[in-house]
Amino acid sequence: MNNRQMPGIRLLYILCLFCSFSLQAQQAQEKAPLREPNYNKPKLFNSLPASMQVDKQDLLNIFSATSTQKNQEVKLTLATGKALPFTGKMEDVYSENNGQVRTVNVQSTNFKGAMLILSSVTDTDGTVSFVGRIFSYQHGDAFELQEKNNQYFWVKKNLHEMITE
Repeated sequence: MNNRQMPGIRLLYILCLFCSFSLQAQQAQEKAPLREPNYNKPKLFNSLPASMQVDKQDLLNIFSATSTQKNQEVKLTLATGKALPFTGKMEDVYSENNGQVRTVNVQSTNFKGAMLILSSVTDTDGTVSFVGRIFSYQHGDAFELQEKNNQYFWVKKNLHEMITE
């Protein structure tokens, strides 16, 4: 064979080699290791029931003009007369879409490491709805705010069911 005819074959060989490296890199990215949840984290909310009804007015009060200032003390009754209230300090306040969506982050002062993230959404007809969570990354349990028949409930969940690490 003549060496002058080989550059085309060499180019084809180099191209195949490059494609195989590229394919190996893609396969390596697809097999990224997943972190398994830690099922042995301690429970923070053992003393609280699995479901607690919350008064909608209590949720509205958190968003009142006087309580949406940083470091403002916040108190949220979790279960009327049955459990400790959630108390904490306002960390952050966000507002989007001309105030139609408002979110507050409250760092707990009585449940160590816990954070309340609560959002209010005002529809065009003036109806206000809420979404929220109370959780701590150091613990295995959390609460999620759920609405049923126009009533709100804090429902206990496992943290790994709500948050992917």
